[in-house]
Amino acid sequence: MPRLFIALATPPAVLPAMTAARDRLRTIRSDVRWEADEKLHCTLKFLGDTKEEQVAPLRASLTALTAGREPFDLAFSGLGAFP
Repeated sequence: MPRLFIALATPPAVLPAMTAARDRLRTIRSDVRWEADEKLHCTLKFLGDTKEEQVAPLRASLTALTAGREPFDLAFSGLGAFP
């Protein structure tokens, strides 16, 4: 069963700050599986374990919801992680 989340890709302007924070945290918690730069993101909603038959309808709903939407400004603040 896939573990899904709805997320925003990391804007290129924000990536250096995110990777720097991750790299500092690596020195404190070496027992954590740290993600590669290309996987860093801003999670909007964690969906968790999702039945395979729900994936396509979720994708279709999100595609319809975001179709034709204009880009928006977003301010990043704070840092979080899932255990």
